[in-house]
This record gives sequence, structure tokens and C-alpha cells, in this order.
Amino acid sequence: MTKLLVAKVLCMVGVFFFMLLGSLLPVKVIEADFEKAHRSKKVLSLCNTFGGGVFLATCFNALLPAVRDKLQQVLSLGHISTDYPLAETLMMVGFFLTVFVEQLGRSGVLAAGPVRPAGFEKMPEQSNDYRVVVFGAGGVGKSSLVLRFVKGTFRDTYIPTIEDTYRQVISCDKSVCTLQITDTTGSHQFPAMQRLSISKGHAFILVFSVTSKQSLDELSPIYKLIVQIKGSVEDIPIMLVGNKCDETQREVHTREAQAVAQEWKCAFMETSAKMNYNVKELFQELLTLETRRSVSLSVDGKRSSKQKRADRIKGKCALM
Repeated sequence: MTKLLVAKVLCMVGVFFFMLLGSLLPVKVIEADFEKAHRSKKVLSLCNTFGGGVFLATCFNALLPAVRDKLQQVLSLGHISTDYPLAETLMMVGFFLTVFVEQLGRSGVLAAGPVRPAGFEKMPEQSNDYRVVVFGAGGVGKSSLVLRFVKGTFRDTYIPTIEDTYRQVISCDKSVCTLQITDTTGSHQFPAMQRLSISKGHAFILVFSVTSKQSLDELSPIYKLIVQIKGSVEDIPIMLVGNKCDETQREVHTREAQAVAQEWKCAFMETSAKMNYNVKELFQELLTLETRRSVSLSVDGKRSSKQKRADRIKGKCALM
């Protein structure tokens, strides 16, 4: 009886410790650690390490509804919340654990290679990632735009996203450049994820639905957060995107969105993931705004050998 009581107490203390640690872990310390990691190439990349935390949270959310509901009932007996704040705490704990394991490996205490959760692709050591982050309210079509661009597919059903990352490999000056597109959650329950995505992003796509004025208004705090974290957005490619332009019931007219884009000093484009309208053109325009490297995408997916030779001569990048 005494041993059981001690075990329960130790378990509760352990859970409390990790939840407290996950809640208080400074984001700036993590960012600094990844800056060192990016230079030394000795620890995991941001995507793979943060993926450890995301993986823990998505494991819970991916359970069958019946199993998840039963688990919620059990946890509710102990007054443990299973809403999104807990999921974010799990992410931060998993994030910390993957960093901790890598630090042990780098110090020689733990002789092991980089650890990655299943399903997260390891990037080449010498790859030059160009990170594009997609923001927007839930249901505006962020995932549909990304899937249409990356896979050429469209899904009618709405599936809420926590965070997904897609990659397109681009040949750039005879080396590998990876276009890494992060499809973020439409929920406001993940401020830590938003800040980390912004801090590591090179370019941003802010998506709203032309059928919802509220979805446009909800982009304002995200834009302000980008300005706050990046300091200046003059040299950062940002696209304001009005999706679902094929719909007839509009709440946001083109001139109104253009006025917002002018105020934010960013480019604007209307798209339709459903009709595949302006999807590739969107990414083409975004990368055209990039001043640090020149990336050329083929809108129709076909490039002649003459075009390829011209790209190599000009030192540009193209989809492989």
C-alpha cells in the first residue's frame, strides 16, 4: 500500500515537473540553441526537433474519436485538461526532450546519432532550406493551397491542421535547395508555435477567405507579430492572399484587400485552390520578392532544355 502511494506521488511530481518545465521553457533560449545548431550542423534542425514535440501532441489528436473521448473521461477524473493548452504543453515538453537528448549526444555523454520521430524526413546536411510559412484562420484554405501546389490535389472536406510541413526540392547552382512550406494551425491556442515559425521563416503567406471579413481581420495580429519578431518587413517577402475567389458570396472585395496590402507594404493576390487558379503563380510571386536568392518556378511545370541552360547560366534555381 505504501509503495503504491509513493509511486502515485512520484508520478504526479514527475508530470507536474515536466508540465511546469514545458510552460516556463524560454523560447529565446531555444532559438539561440538552434542558431548554434544551424552553424555547427551537430544537432537537429528546427523542423525535426520541434517535430518531436508536435509528434507527441498529434499522437493524442490522431486517436480514434471513441478512444480519445474515453481518455478524456479518464483524465477528467484527475482534473487534467485535454484541450489544446495541454497539447501545446506536450509539444514544448517533447521539444525540450529532443533538444536535451541532442545536447547529451553532442557532449559525448550519450553516443548516439540524431533522433527523429517517425515520419519526419531528415534533410541533407548541406541543404539550403528556404522556409515559407502559411498563416490564416481555420477554414480559409491554407492546407488546400499548399496541397494543390505541392501535390496537385484538392480535398473538399475540412480537416483542422496543427502543423504540417511540405517540401519541394529545388536545384540551385548545382546544389540542393529545399523549399520548405509550413502549413500552420488556424487556432489561436498555439502562440509558441507561431513565434517559432515566424522566427525561422524566410517568407510568409497570409491567407484569408474572400467570403469572410473576419478571416481578414484575424490576420492583423499575425502581421504585427511578424513585425515584432523580425523587426522590419521591408526585406521579407509577404503575400496577402484572398482565397476562394471562385465563390460568389463575397464579404471582402478586391479593392478592400488591396488597401490592406498597401498598408502592410506587401503584395496581394486572389486565388482559388479548388479551381487551381493562381496557386503556382502565388509561390512564383512570393519567391520573386525574395532579395537574397533568385528562385524561378515553372508555372506550367514544363521547361525546355534551353530554359534550363539559361537558368544555370543566370545562377537561378528551379523545381526539380
